[in-house]
Amino acid sequence: MIDDSYTHFVRPQSYENNANIHLREKMKNLSVIAAALLVGHSALAEKPNPASANFGKLPKNYQTVIRGYYSMPGRLLDPYSAVYRFGPPQKGYAKDGVLVGGKVHYGWIVPVWVNAKNAFGGYVGTQLYYVMFFENDNVGDVTGSFNLGRVKFVP
Repeated sequence: MIDDSYTHFVRPQSYENNANIHLREKMKNLSVIAAALLVGHSALAEKPNPASANFGKLPKNYQTVIRGYYSMPGRLLDPYSAVYRFGPPQKGYAKDGVLVGGKVHYGWIVPVWVNAKNAFGGYVGTQLYYVMFFENDNVGDVTGSFNLGRVKFVP
């Protein structure tokens, strides 16, 4: 004989469909609210204004500073074997992401081509990097942000 005593615990099909519909409606509302917040927050983000910007002063020894930056531990495997070629420094700006405030930082951007040795002792080939001297005298590699369009040269 088959025991049908468990059937009173099974939810009717209509309940499952209603639960899925309500969940979809909640997700739809949540996505609309998130999109509105993102658009509203991006409207508050700082807009680049190079005409009134303080780009700071490019150090005369900027090439030495860049070599020292890439000589720090964790940047290049064999920094003393690296071959550098420097492009002309240009004024530029870097824009933070919207979720962290969208602040604009001004400074000098230097394109640098670096060819360094890998773990096997062979040169990896010349790679282009962008190094920025910010208005507050900090130095940083902005290659990733440049490739994403968040760092730009001032025309």
